[in-house]
Amino acid sequence: MKKPGRGSVWSNDTMQLSQALKVLAAVAIAFGLHVQGGAAYEPRTVGALALRLAFWSVVAGLAWWAVRPKGL
Repeated sequence: MKKPGRGSVWSNDTMQLSQALKVLAAVAIAFGLHVQGGAAYEPRTVGALALRLAFWSVVAGLAWWAVRPKGL
């Protein structure tokens, strides 16, 4: 059985983080549409969602930076 190298393991983790970030962005868009539709919401929910999106965007960027090809 072939043992995966460091790059393939990290690439898989980065891909999963990227997918999670896409889901979080979709939730943020859906929530934005919910609010635009006139539904009730807590202002701190908007802030918490923005903070989560920003945090995970930074984590995804750092993960990509760690495994990027050295020429980029």
